[in-house]
Amino acid sequence: MEKLFSEKSVVCGKWVAIMDYARQDRGIILTAFRTRCLTQHEIHEFIVCGPDVIPNKPIDKVAYLGFGEITEGGVVEIGDTVYSDKRLIGTILGFDETHVPNHYNVIIKMDTPLSGHTLGLKLAEFFSIHFGKNNG
Repeated sequence: MEKLFSEKSVVCGKWVAIMDYARQDRGIILTAFRTRCLTQHEIHEFIVCGPDVIPNKPIDKVAYLGFGEITEGGVVEIGDTVYSDKRLIGTILGFDETHVPNHYNVIIKMDTPLSGHTLGLKLAEFFSIHFGKNNG
């Protein structure tokens, strides 16, 4: 993958809704876009999947973290790392535009997909998205 950025600011947000839901038949199709801009005050949905995703195939097994409001916007890229409070959640796998213009689904790859409730996420807890090591 060709390197796009030498530096990027951290994108920050806070959880505004925590979910306790998982599906085995979701059928998420990732966009072809490697980056998305998330701007201040937007609210987006954060969904996790396991590491066994097959490229260019629908993603069926997912768990839902919840919805987060962006407090400090920026550019998010596949391979960026996501933390909640200071706990590593996983890495950005891609984006789903099913609900655009209302919100993006930000898809995160983690070792074992768990819902936001199961992970113990809390309302108003801060999350951050950091420039990943695997970005080019």
